[in-house]
Amino acid sequence: MERVIEVIKQIPIFEELSTESLQKIIDTGNIIKYKKDDIILIENDEGSSLFWILQGRVKIVRMSEDGKEVILNVLSEDDFFGEMSVLDGYTRSASVIAMDNSELFIIRRNTFLKLLSEHPDITIKIIQTLSKRLRRANLKIKALSIGNSEQKVGAVLLQFALDYGKYFGDTVEIRNLPIQQEIAKMAGTSRETVSRVMSSMQKKGIIEYDNDFAKILNFQRFRTAYK
Repeated sequence: MERVIEVIKQIPIFEELSTESLQKIIDTGNIIKYKKDDIILIENDEGSSLFWILQGRVKIVRMSEDGKEVILNVLSEDDFFGEMSVLDGYTRSASVIAMDNSELFIIRRNTFLKLLSEHPDITIKIIQTLSKRLRRANLKIKALSIGNSEQKVGAVLLQFALDYGKYFGDTVEIRNLPIQQEIAKMAGTSRETVSRVMSSMQKKGIIEYDNDFAKILNFQRFRTAYK
């Protein structure tokens, strides 16, 4: 149980809670493991739980009218999902699929709402996280709706840089980048287009790229170009 407390305490939203408060959360929650490609949530199902990612990655997806998978977001360790249904009581707005073998901590709706009422600081952190997601989603929608292929791919890379990048001056490194097929589903384009655009970016000295690793060499210029 001590291991579970230490793991949960690493989640930024919970880091300031006392051991006693953490124990109460853990006692009413569950840790569940999923294998790669397991379906965690299905769009339009009723939702009564919130999920925190302790290990692994998941993708938030919807199906287009022609039956193609569209990736709305990729979430990693310490991220959470399922909050919309928990907060408004409606059905799930998207499906969630494990991209890796993953370990999730699950809290029931009534427990989470009680947690928010007892700890206003957690409510503020949740709102801040949701605001960041909304702001970045707006930037991505803009790029996908009016941009060319390079703008679309650049917008996806920018999202990963903002969410998971490691900063070294004006250089940003992105590790565990999804495969090109997954990036294509996020950018609304083809894998071949993603490959061509990223190769072009590398030749221009905009990025360095190798499999699941990318380095943005001048992040401020990149951010201005692809926001």
